[in-house]
Amino acid sequence: MTKWFANKVKGSNLDSSITIPTAPTISVSKPRAVTAIDLFAKDHALDIRQKMATKRMAEGTTPQESNLNYHREIKSQLFNASDDATRAKYEADATALKAKLSSPPEPSEIYK
Repeated sequence: MTKWFANKVKGSNLDSSITIPTAPTISVSKPRAVTAIDLFAKDHALDIRQKMATKRMAEGTTPQESNLNYHREIKSQLFNASDDATRAKYEADATALKAKLSSPPEPSEIYK
């Protein structure tokens, strides 16, 4: 807002280096759906990035062209290649997180 006034008011003496802390906002949108593959990708982000980099170098593509496609492909491959116990664990975690997101908040959280 300081920037707006500094730009709109001619000859203003407003200091553009003044920082005004922003008020915390509460999102009214629903949280994104959580899947087992997404939770798996968060835990194995380093492996996925390394495989993406080697694939980009092998094919000679730029990150802007291929990162999203490579990320989707590699995380699906790694998740499907994992053992059944690992997949079951991530599916259970995703189900628990979905239930927590869809349930109302705890009374102690409301009255904080």
